[in-house]
Amino acid sequence: MLQPGTQIGRYEIQRRLGRGGMGTVYVAHDPVLGRMVAIKVFLGDLDLPDAPERFAREARSAAALNHANIVTVHDYGEFSSQPYIVMEYVQGETLAEIIRRKAPVSVAEKLRWMEELCAGVAYAHQVGVIHRDIKPANLMIDRSGRLKILDFGIARMLGTLAAPATALIGTPGYMAPEQILGRPIDNRSDLFSVGVVCYELLSHTEAFPGDTIPTITHRILSEEPAALAQLMPELRPELVGVVERGLKKVPDDRFADAESFRIALTQERRQLEKDSGSSWGASPPTIVRPGNASAAGTNKAGPASARPPVQGAVEVSKLTPSDPRLTDREGLERRRAAQIEAALELARERLRLGDLEGATDACEQALTLDVTHAGALELEQTIKAASSKHRASAVLAEARDELKKGRLTGAYDLLQQALALDRDAPDAKQLGRDLRLARVEHERARQRIEMLNKALDAAEQALKRAEVEKALAFAREALGLDPTSERGHQIEAEAMRRLDEDSSSMSLHALNSDEAPTVAPGPPAARPPGVGSAAPGPPVSAATVLSRRTPPPASPVSGKRPAVPATKHHPWREWLLWLNTFAASIQARVSRTPKREKLMIGWTAIAVLVVAVAATGVMLIPRGAVPTGTLVIEATPWATITAVQGEDGTLQPLPSPPSTPLSLSVPVGVYQIRFVGPPPEAEAREVRVQIQAGVVTATPVARFRTLTPEEYFEQYLTSPAAVPPPESTATPSAEPSQEAAIP
Repeated sequence: MLQPGTQIGRYEIQRRLGRGGMGTVYVAHDPVLGRMVAIKVFLGDLDLPDAPERFAREARSAAALNHANIVTVHDYGEFSSQPYIVMEYVQGETLAEIIRRKAPVSVAEKLRWMEELCAGVAYAHQVGVIHRDIKPANLMIDRSGRLKILDFGIARMLGTLAAPATALIGTPGYMAPEQILGRPIDNRSDLFSVGVVCYELLSHTEAFPGDTIPTITHRILSEEPAALAQLMPELRPELVGVVERGLKKVPDDRFADAESFRIALTQERRQLEKDSGSSWGASPPTIVRPGNASAAGTNKAGPASARPPVQGAVEVSKLTPSDPRLTDREGLERRRAAQIEAALELARERLRLGDLEGATDACEQALTLDVTHAGALELEQTIKAASSKHRASAVLAEARDELKKGRLTGAYDLLQQALALDRDAPDAKQLGRDLRLARVEHERARQRIEMLNKALDAAEQALKRAEVEKALAFAREALGLDPTSERGHQIEAEAMRRLDEDSSSMSLHALNSDEAPTVAPGPPAARPPGVGSAAPGPPVSAATVLSRRTPPPASPVSGKRPAVPATKHHPWREWLLWLNTFAASIQARVSRTPKREKLMIGWTAIAVLVVAVAATGVMLIPRGAVPTGTLVIEATPWATITAVQGEDGTLQPLPSPPSTPLSLSVPVGVYQIRFVGPPPEAEAREVRVQIQAGVVTATPVARFRTLTPEEYFEQYLTSPAAVPPPESTATPSAEPSQEAAIP
């Protein structure tokens, strides 16, 4: 579908009117002649060798038709390999819509419309053009009540297109039998279609109904329609006979030509008017209301047909009643000026109520009366601007929904469309900032998952090499990035199990091996007084034995060696080893001691054990975590943090990229924050804050020069130095096996 503002040749698309089986119809503006036109863009490509020439030849034939009851073809061409024709723009209602809503129209008026249909068809037949697709949807009733025939010669033009476009030429329910059978057709084929339309208009019933094409074509070829005399018993038998003659299946049984059909209808209308005593039959002619405007080429009523009536706005015809005394030129000019003003008043009222389509229709009505009217042209531009703002707001709302769903590419494209419609849209700048922040968060999530995967892979490799401490260090580094990682918990559990096995085997080796170093009978911090070593040699504690393991390697992600000593997570192991060794030494000493000294040694051992148990309980009490607070750094429009430094010179780690808004969890203390604003100035700032335990502390908002929309989007959304628009917007997953898309 073409968007408003699209150029087709010299014509500018305003809006879409409708879509039919052959193509789509748009209202467009002709800047050269200053008028509104209807453009029908056909379905199908001109891909045959001589298709463009054949289409042009048939379009010129249709454009040569100049009759009051035929819509004029102004121009033709090709747009993106699709053919199109430019037609007269008619404001009114299709006969299909009038039949559908069963409008209260007199029989005499319906017959007048059929006379005009026959008059237009007869004129076209005289110059050698057959319609081939006469049906209610191709017949318009304009605002004055005159019938206009659309798409004359279009079916033949479609014969120039590719095979898919020529598969169906005509509408099954209105095609003559010879047309269905593929036999040669002539002027009388159009007369069959006229008879079907006349039957349906009088009875509001389809002559050949059916849900499928085979059903419809079978009835046309072998069945007669329901008797019109039974459906409309009030009709004169002579009129019924005229309609039935038009529906004859054999061409020779129909009227010889369209003019003969028209004369027969005229006689019946005049007789009906004579019998009723009125020149208009039972009711005045139907004039299409301004609120029900449609246009040439659409197969359904225009979108304004369902609009509610506007309070305080009246129809143009009511504001300018017919005055038979105004027959001079001056009187006609006054009537035209009054009609223009009434149309503009209606357009302003519609615009005030937010009915942009209704305002456009009313304004176009005024321009139809006078294409150079200054007030109408100015109001047209106002309506166009309001329409652009309205469409921009709708597009921005859609972009916001796309952003909420994480579809960054769709949100970016819609944002560009909204800016093209309304560069000053109030929500566009905020949406652009939110889109950029979303891209930052996606990048941070991607980097976090990448670091998580690296740490987990390193932990698994360390386990395979039996480097238990390294595996445990990497696993806990991964859990620091994602505490919910199932893979990280599994590796940590396996490393702890192996560490327990290693500690148990080392303890048994130290107690039972003759070559093992002797463990001093006392805790590493304070050996109990009066108790020496059980055997000669330098005293070696259990902590010393455990600390002889290889220290953990540096992290492949951060480059820092994690400090994970062997006693950090199991401080009670050394005490159990010491108690075990001490008990063994006491047992050996008692076995060599006389009975009189055994009692004293026993009391001494009990005292030492009590002290050891108390010390073990103290060690098993978990140490309190370092108190922390939350630091929030904000700047407008944004800033890049270069450092967060404590009073002792310690630099806090920053995410990548370190852009505002930024939230960090840092230990309690005083911090100096340094950051720079956006380019091109890149102004540097510093702030000092005090962080308290469990408190969220926000820095004062640093305000930098506000970028223009051009600078904003060129520098950070489309610049080669920036991250390009996202190829994929898959939501980053916490599982290490998935990769986050680069937004």
